[in-house]
Amino acid sequence: MNQHDAFEELLRRNNELARAHQPLPDLKVALKPVRPGFIIISCSDPRLNPYKIFGLDASFGGRVTMIRNAGGGL
Repeated sequence: MNQHDAFEELLRRNNELARAHQPLPDLKVALKPVRPGFIIISCSDPRLNPYKIFGLDASFGGRVTMIRNAGGGL
C-alpha cells in the first residue's frame, strides 16, 4: 500500500467512526451524587494536614471527600 492509499484508508476508517459516533452523556447527567457532603481540595504538601485544620475524624461520618493536589494548580 502506497502512502496515498494508506491516507485514503485512514480517512475512510475515520468517516466510518464519525458516522457511528455516539457522544458521551454530559457529566451532570451521567454522574449521580454518591452521597451528600463536601469536597476539600488541598495541597499535597505533607506539612499541611487538612484533617487537622478542619478537625476531621471518623466521627464526621465520611461526609467529606479529600482531594490532595500536587503542583499547585487545579
